[in-house]
Amino acid sequence: MRKIISVSGGKDSTAVALLAMEQNKPEDVIFVFCDTGNEHHLTYEYLNYLDEFFQSKGFSKIKRLKRDCTERLKRKAERLKDRPEIAKLIKPTGNPFLDICLVYGRFPDFNHRFCTKELKVKVFDDFVNQFLEKGESVESWTGVRADESVKRSKLPERELRKEHKKTGAQCWDIRPILTWTTEDVFKKIEESEIKANPLYEMGFSRVGCTPCILANKADLKLLSDLSQIEFYKIEMWEKYLQKGSANGTATYYYSKGHEGVWAKVLWANTYIKRGRPKKEAIDGGTRL
Repeated sequence: MRKIISVSGGKDSTAVALLAMEQNKPEDVIFVFCDTGNEHHLTYEYLNYLDEFFQSKGFSKIKRLKRDCTERLKRKAERLKDRPEIAKLIKPTGNPFLDICLVYGRFPDFNHRFCTKELKVKVFDDFVNQFLEKGESVESWTGVRADESVKRSKLPERELRKEHKKTGAQCWDIRPILTWTTEDVFKKIEESEIKANPLYEMGFSRVGCTPCILANKADLKLLSDLSQIEFYKIEMWEKYLQKGSANGTATYYYSKGHEGVWAKVLWANTYIKRGRPKKEAIDGGTRL
């Protein structure tokens, strides 16, 4: 059965990729990365680093998958043809994250996390369906760990994800590191003689969209201290989406006054780190 390994550039998916390489033949493994278009530039560089490592071991490069919103944007622009000043901006930008925000006319938030659904889950399912339609069953390997949340702690290590109605081919979710700790994950990476994403060494607790709509105060403060270029990117997106939105009030982070992303940066800079970390401690995936 073909193994499809979701690689994000984070520590957990990297550990899963290493396990897949140890337990399977190169021709049976496919590495995929669902690109949101909103990842940190160091993550993109790290994925290139993993590509070189995978190929050195006889495996293939990571397939980059992206959401195509062309048709949906075309239909939306047609619906807004009576407002040409907005309709002219409803077109593909080349960035999946900004494109899906144009489709919805807003940025995602805690209650409307369409970014994950549209740019990760939907993209991955479309890729898997190509195999199922041909009658080929597959396994989807992911880096889910039980200690990440109560919900994840109740998940099984193996369960049926979907079954094609016509061909009967199945996709199974495999969670090979479900019982692992953060320490186990970093140990696996170190033993394989490769490096983890440098964002961890810089102090970030997670790897993903930068900044994430759910980023905590500490991570936003850290990002602000290291480089504010990511916030300038969001500021440009806010301005574009406000012009291409029917209500014209789209901001990346919710605020009653619609102040924009820089208000969030000012808030994050009020963060005061408390406590004294132990030497060489690893807390929540972050090397302190």
